Amino acid sequence: MSSESKTFHIIVKGSVQGVGFRSLVKHHADKLGLSGTVKNLSNGTVEIYVQGDEDRVSQLTCVLKEGKGLAKAEHINVDDDVRAPKEYQSFEIVF
Repeated sequence: MSSESKTFHIIVKGSVQGVGFRSLVKHHADKLGLSGTVKNLSNGTVEIYVQGDEDRVSQLTCVLKEGKGLAKAEHINVDDDVRAPKEYQSFEIVF
């Protein structure tokens, strides 16, 4: 992780499970050169750990707010004061 890179913990609420939302997150994270993970939580939300510079993470959250198809984020909570569970080398969907 570079010196300008930070870890962000993001929780997304809305129509985000069973609609291709995790694939959407991975596609845009890869495009932006971000690393981390995305997974569905049992409470119906999606959890994202993402590492990268703040500007690119902001771009990712903007794309997620727009949604695609049936995937619609109603609320996105971004916490940037996070201790990374690990240093990620790529962006992965976690099952």
